[in-house]
Amino acid sequence: MIRRLIAMMLLLPFFTVHAAKLDAKPGLWKMTQDDEDEDFQCITAKELADSSSWVQKARKDMSAGCTMSNLKESTRQISFSTSCNSPTNKGSGSMQIAFESPTKSEFRYNFKGSTVAGAQTIPVVFDIVQRGEWVSADCGEHVGDEAENE
Repeated sequence: MIRRLIAMMLLLPFFTVHAAKLDAKPGLWKMTQDDEDEDFQCITAKELADSSSWVQKARKDMSAGCTMSNLKESTRQISFSTSCNSPTNKGSGSMQIAFESPTKSEFRYNFKGSTVAGAQTIPVVFDIVQRGEWVSADCGEHVGDEAENE
């Protein structure tokens, strides 16, 4: 579940009030975390050309009681803050994705708060750095999929 959340957020470059074109190559991207966890993502030219669909999906997928603020976007960098205040989720954090070039990216996500599971309140701390590298214009088996390299 965490990996899907991270993958979704990585692809959110894409949070903006108005559509923008991102300076990245469409195709298959390899996302690496901790130099060992690898995920592959297929990012289409259409997705890079119009970020508004990403915003709609992200807002739909957010937990109840969570909001985004301070959205900033350029062709090379996207960032936002998040805050959650509901009976089951509390905390705040930020997300940033930066494209060093059209073939390299770096994703940073941090969040500190708590979640309720059953009768327990569990502290939640994320401090994630994930690097992206463009692999190919052809997504192959990863078209429309978030697949793990096992």
